[in-house]
Amino acid sequence: MCRLQGLDVLSRSLAVMEDSRIVRFRVVGSPKPKGSTVAMRHRYTGRIITMNACAGESDWAGVVYWDAVAARAYREVFRGAVKVRLDFYLRGARRPKPGVSTLWVNRRHDLDKLVRSVLDAMTGALWVDDSQVAEIVATKRYVRGDDPQAPGVLIAVGQME
Repeated sequence: MCRLQGLDVLSRSLAVMEDSRIVRFRVVGSPKPKGSTVAMRHRYTGRIITMNACAGESDWAGVVYWDAVAARAYREVFRGAVKVRLDFYLRGARRPKPGVSTLWVNRRHDLDKLVRSVLDAMTGALWVDDSQVAEIVATKRYVRGDDPQAPGVLIAVGQME
């Protein structure tokens, strides 16, 4: 499900930006982690190829990239050190088990792999290289069926002072 975001995302992004030094935007979709790579031999050529172990990660990365480009709104990419806040919202169980938190995610998708996926996707869109990220704050939560928050990630990126 690869979808390119256009002017509708640009208008949403401009509406939520309050400070010209901070880029804030929301990516709607099911967040995919940056999994390990798997090496295999190509069936016809015999060459060794590597593939991402998580199906759908490249589609998710494309959506994050284009939403980040739209949110940047004709500004230059960040050149110095940046700080990033990521709030992931994951689809929760339809019927949670008794005694299991219905808000905080403690299973499925490592937070560090979700973060790595988003940071890699925003390279070239908001910054030159993800090594510029000097500070990260990240959370992951469940979204229940009655919750108005859709699955996805809220992203805020700012220049370090």
